[in-house]
Amino acid sequence: MKQVASIDMGGAPEFAVADGKGTIYNNLEDKSSLNVIDTKTLKVSKNYTLSPCGGPTGIAMDKANQKLFTVCRENKGLSIVDIPTGKVIQTLPIGAGVDAVVYDPTQKMLVASNGDGTASIFKQNTPDTYSPVQTLNTQYRAKTMAIDMETHRLYFPVADYEQGTKTMKPGTFKLLVYRQQ
Repeated sequence: MKQVASIDMGGAPEFAVADGKGTIYNNLEDKSSLNVIDTKTLKVSKNYTLSPCGGPTGIAMDKANQKLFTVCRENKGLSIVDIPTGKVIQTLPIGAGVDAVVYDPTQKMLVASNGDGTASIFKQNTPDTYSPVQTLNTQYRAKTMAIDMETHRLYFPVADYEQGTKTMKPGTFKLLVYRQQ
């Protein structure tokens, strides 16, 4: 556990995802773009604009079909990015205050967790087309999320907040668990 290098990202990095073959894809929240990082050279090899995405946060990957899924706060959108070209091929509407996104390759489902108390769920019809399935009501600020790929359960850690603030009430932490049907 020793630092071997520092990589100049050229902006404020947010979430990242790795392809397992030596490439990392990292959203730059302040630049509304995506860095492609080569782990062999430890350098940014490409940068793709994510327009119309603004303020990208979470990112997920469909390795089999070479797609990235990035969620954006400013335009309340989930953008599908073609990895080979870096082009945004579709942008889907989501809720406000998004933070995370997951892709379930078995179920062909995308889920974006939104701080407004919703999760936006989409079905992958083809690698290039997606359609809305459901807007799941969760809880205010349930924007962090994880998925268990074996059980297909979604997990949202959350707490209650002081009225009109972002201050958590002590002793109110809970884990919301949802299962796909």
